[in-house]
Amino acid sequence: MRATGRLVRLQLAEAGELVARILAVDEDGLDLEVPGVKGRRPTARRIGFADISKARVEIEFNRKDKKEEEA
Repeated sequence: MRATGRLVRLQLAEAGELVARILAVDEDGLDLEVPGVKGRRPTARRIGFADISKARVEIEFNRKDKKEEEA
């Protein structure tokens, strides 16, 4: 829950990798926003905790703060 709003890199149990932003967390899994590729719009995706083998928060040097976006 502490990482809500942050960008994460997930290693999936089905042998894949995903970079996405955490929108919400509950006891079953994560609601994610997957960035669009080549000008496409971001998409929403739901992943259960059982489907994640490893996760790491990505460092964003140019990340806009919520306060900056509201101004």
